[in-house]
Amino acid sequence: LYAVVRASSQGSGGHRQLLRLQTEASAQGGSGLKPALMIFDGDCGFCQAGIARWRCYTGAAVDYAPYQAVADRFPLISREAFSQAVYLVESDGRTSRAAEAVVRALELGGRPLAARLYRSSGLARAVTEAAYRWVAAHRTWLGRRLGLEACRIDDRPAGG
Repeated sequence: LYAVVRASSQGSGGHRQLLRLQTEASAQGGSGLKPALMIFDGDCGFCQAGIARWRCYTGAAVDYAPYQAVADRFPLISREAFSQAVYLVESDGRTSRAAEAVVRALELGGRPLAARLYRSSGLARAVTEAAYRWVAAHRTWLGRRLGLEACRIDDRPAGG
């Protein structure tokens, strides 16, 4: 019952679509009883290590799956987009990506401080998202420096 929409990047039309999907999810029993789903790059050792840590913080509130296993369930998100950032899909259709997904998952797991800080100002959001983009762009290097399994993203053909 996970419904996906990239409302944050689609303007007002995307917001209307999100509301429609949320309404449909609610009508189909999408009451939030199912955990949210965090989708990550299963080919990335750095990502896998991050997910292992987040599992401890979010408990049963969030399920985790590599995009390589679930991407077909979410046709509105390209494989390229999945390879660049984590996505959090909630049972009511709410979807977030990158740093916003991380802080929302922590919030769902009962750790609201990061989400409060993230939402406190545009500057806080911009800095958090910039930090996420930097880490994502350097995850292979960071993984090696931390002694984690190397990302297989270096072996991917150009474009995905």
